Amino acid sequence: MISIFIIYSPDRKQQLESMISCLDDMDGFKECQKILIADEKSNIFPDGFEVIENPRRNGKFVWSWAWAAGVYHSRHESIIYLDSDRILPINYISLIKKELRPNSFVFTSDHRMLNQDFSLKKNKNIRDYPLNYEYFVDLDVRHVMPLEGPGKNVMSGSVAFMKSDYIKSGGV
Repeated sequence: MISIFIIYSPDRKQQLESMISCLDDMDGFKECQKILIADEKSNIFPDGFEVIENPRRNGKFVWSWAWAAGVYHSRHESIIYLDSDRILPINYISLIKKELRPNSFVFTSDHRMLNQDFSLKKNKNIRDYPLNYEYFVDLDVRHVMPLEGPGKNVMSGSVAFMKSDYIKSGGV
């Protein structure tokens, strides 16, 4: 089993709703534990998600606290962290299941941004036919050993890991 936590800012509600609709179609998503870590207060409570409202510190969002909350609330050893605006390949969860193993973080090797917000229909078309689009997010995955990777952006966007490895590494 896999726990998925999504870090979410309430000003990204449209992107989150689209992302969840895209995830709903993926094999294995319904069986995953789903956690939404909201920046301070959530303005959305998606079906099947445990919503955690992450307090601010001195008026500022603390990313490491959001990560710690996601890991703490995860019931499973295998964890996927996602930003709230990811469009992932339809086979993303099966790719993670195949690639994830102890002592590694699995993350995307190619990561692109969409140049605008699109409709759900267009986002699903981008998800299902990524090579047809100039701006696509998260094309595939690769491994990096904990604390030996390139260091920048490995832990952002979409990354899978073992809970015990996160704890051993000292967290974010």
